[in-house]
Order: sequence, then C-alpha cells, then structure tokens
Amino acid sequence: MKRCLVIAAHPDDEVLGCGGIISRFMREVEFSVLFIAEGTSCRFEEINDECKIEIENRKQCCLKALSRLNVSRVTFKNLPCGMLDTIPQLDINKIIEKEIKEFKPDTVFTHWGDDSNKDHQKVHDATIIATRPYNSVV
Repeated sequence: MKRCLVIAAHPDDEVLGCGGIISRFMREVEFSVLFIAEGTSCRFEEINDECKIEIENRKQCCLKALSRLNVSRVTFKNLPCGMLDTIPQLDINKIIEKEIKEFKPDTVFTHWGDDSNKDHQKVHDATIIATRPYNSVV
C-alpha cells in the first residue's frame, strides 16, 4: 500500500471508518479522501444560510482532522446529503472513476455494502463499479 484512496459519503465517515488505518500508515502511505455528499443538509428543512454555514463548518472541521492525519489531498463533491439515491448511479460512478484516474491509488477503502445508511450503500455500489477490473485497449 503506497497510494490509498478513501471514498466516503460524508465528512466524518472517513475518520469513523478509516481513521485508525490512516493514523497507523500516515507517514508511509499517501492518502487521498473523496467525499461524495456534504453531510449536513438532510438535517435542515431547506438549504438556507444557516445550513450553508453548517456545511462549511463541517468541511473545515474535516480538513483540520485530516491535516492532523497528514492528509492534504481532499476532494468535496457536495452532492445533497441523504439524497444520493435520487442521483443516477452513473453520475456517482463517474465522480469516483475520475478520482481514481487522477490519483492512481493502489488501495481503495469505502463503506460496507450492507450499511443501513442509504448514502453509504450508494457510495459503496459506485465504488465497486468504478474499481471493477477491466481490459483497456490503447
């Protein structure tokens, strides 16, 4: 493991799911984290100023935590929290495929497929599709 991509549905999922492994290998492995959804808006009736402030606060807390784990490559896609099941699977697959193409990880971590959170399930499914083996003719 030299280049590891962590694909998480929401900011905080990366530390809750992979914080231990990131901490253990933070000096030996280059980590990149990709967040698919913003992780906050589902707690609000609408995306208003208060919601936007909370989304930004969550992002800043996440960046601070990851910087302590020596992770500097972090990507936020900010799709709506709690609504990934309304977004075409192909769109999420392409986000992940693009990140894999750019970062070129040798290891990928994501959510467990039977997680009760629908966003986590959707990200898991997209990751499985994006990382499937294939033959490329150049």
